[in-house]
Amino acid sequence: MSKYLFFLCILIGSIKSFAQTKPAGTPVQILANWMLHDNKTYTITENKFKVIEKDTVVNESITYEVSIEVSDSTTTSYTVEWTYDNFQVNSNDISLNQLSYILKGLSIEFKTDELGIFERLSNYEEIQEFLNDNLYTIRDQFDDQESYVKFKTRIEKEYLVQNNFETKVIRDILQFHQFHGTEFYDDETYFGEIQVPNMYGGEPFDSDVTFWLEDNDYSKGVFEVKMQEIINSQQLTRATYDFLKNNYSGIEEITPENADNFPTLTKAIFTTASVNASGWVIQSVQTSETRANKTSRIEVRKIELNN
Repeated sequence: MSKYLFFLCILIGSIKSFAQTKPAGTPVQILANWMLHDNKTYTITENKFKVIEKDTVVNESITYEVSIEVSDSTTTSYTVEWTYDNFQVNSNDISLNQLSYILKGLSIEFKTDELGIFERLSNYEEIQEFLNDNLYTIRDQFDDQESYVKFKTRIEKEYLVQNNFETKVIRDILQFHQFHGTEFYDDETYFGEIQVPNMYGGEPFDSDVTFWLEDNDYSKGVFEVKMQEIINSQQLTRATYDFLKNNYSGIEEITPENADNFPTLTKAIFTTASVNASGWVIQSVQTSETRANKTSRIEVRKIELNN
């Protein structure tokens, strides 16, 4: 995961914009300028929609708070701790409620460089122990042993395998730090290609990116930045087909035997963030839309600083 973000930082620092000459004026750089024990509290809301043509057929949401503290600071790095609490779930999926129980109180500690670019988790063993303990305590909330085993297997696969945890679970942390280390000029649009994590655990996907400084208020030290990512459709389609084929074999309505009959998937991710001069995010909204035929799956994650 850190490899992807490091590559993104190199890309943004070196890629050419549409302009052919060096832009005039003073650049805006998004970087962490934090002190030891600086802390903030954020509310994070995740909404998921399934839309067939113009009809929304699935709509679920989860809201939670995260307390962020800079627990260590050096000239070359920060250690940051995120602690999760106050989950509220609106969904018919009972497993989401159980998930909120085992995540309550979870603390994730990670390192960034001096700019605030995410580098690595630093307490994954403690995370594993915490989740295993909570998995054991909620077993009585299930109607039967089979339901519990099914839920436990899912959590072990997604949360207790470090690579999957970094790909699927800490997306809010990666979104928070997405623009740290970047440098922008007014009225300049930057574009290029990067590799992004494969949610199925295989080779990363190629992605075309476009990013720019939407607005800035130098007097208040607030900057609004935006990025659009278009995932390679062929790679996404093949990886999705292979995943379904390997995990749902024999179910024709899910995965046809012939890959040529599998629908082509497209995925676009759009992120807009307001960040202050000290590197604290004021608000970040990321919208991901995956389309296949007439069906869209839309996920919106909003990170908002509490007053």
